Amino acid sequence: MARIEPPSKAPLWIKGMMALCRRMYGRVLGPLQIAAHVPSFMLPYMMTNRISHAHGTLSPDIRLLAMQLVGEINGCNWCVDFGRGLASNALRNKIYRVREYETAGIFAPEERAALRYAETARVPVHVSDETRRASLPLR
Repeated sequence: MARIEPPSKAPLWIKGMMALCRRMYGRVLGPLQIAAHVPSFMLPYMMTNRISHAHGTLSPDIRLLAMQLVGEINGCNWCVDFGRGLASNALRNKIYRVREYETAGIFAPEERAALRYAETARVPVHVSDETRRASLPLR
């Protein structure tokens, strides 16, 4: 039994999205089932996914690995679940071992480089109060 069941009385357009998800991924992903319980949340949910999965210079698999690593580091259970749901069978082992990217021999050099960049880019940078005040316009 699924952890979260789809809503029993979802609007027709949400049922259509779930059918599309089943066709694309073989099942309705957990995050979509959660979002479907609050129909007003669906548009922000779709926009977030559109932005995070936009086309860029990284291959979709490497982008998914980087997003998975950041989700795991940040402790975002939703992100981890969503990433694992999107992973193809070929990528599944890497998704589950993404935090070991430096030592596990299963990652290609370009994957390691992207993961290193993602890990570094998500580290918060401390800005001193003096620097912050100096960068603000005087009033």
